[in-house]
Amino acid sequence: MSSLKFTSLVAAGLFAASMGTQATAAENNAKADNAGKEKCYGIAKAGKNDCGVQGKHSCAGQGTENGSGADWLFVPKGLCEKIANGSLTPVAAKAEEKKAVEEKKVEEKKASSDKKAEEKKVAEEKKAEEKKAAEEKKAAEEKKAEEKKAEEKKVEEKKAEEKK
Repeated sequence: MSSLKFTSLVAAGLFAASMGTQATAAENNAKADNAGKEKCYGIAKAGKNDCGVQGKHSCAGQGTENGSGADWLFVPKGLCEKIANGSLTPVAAKAEEKKAVEEKKVEEKKASSDKKAEEKKVAEEKKAEEKKAAEEKKAAEEKKAEEKKAEEKKVEEKKAEEKK
């Protein structure tokens, strides 16, 4: 056995052990049939995958979306990283990524909307306070003018009495 094959088998075994999975006889046969190939995640067309991440579905041909980061195809070694969206490890499914991006946009929009609503409320409160202050000032000026007229009237009445 060549050292490259041995190293590849050791690496595959360590990867499988780290993922907490146990290889079945069918998987071992598939590995033997696919020597010189590697799993490439994120490139399979819906229903055309070779398999996928454990727990997503039972295996081949059961992928439900194009480019799912949980489904993979066997490709010749070295090819996966040359393919757009290809990854040697499972990646978040495109739909999940898109959903997360959309949710973030909605949250940002809501935060922006909330901020604008708060700014509008503050501006309206300030405007109401300014209006109230202006009305109070006007009322005070009118009262002062009335008091001045009343005082002038008293002075005139006093002058009129003195003339008599």
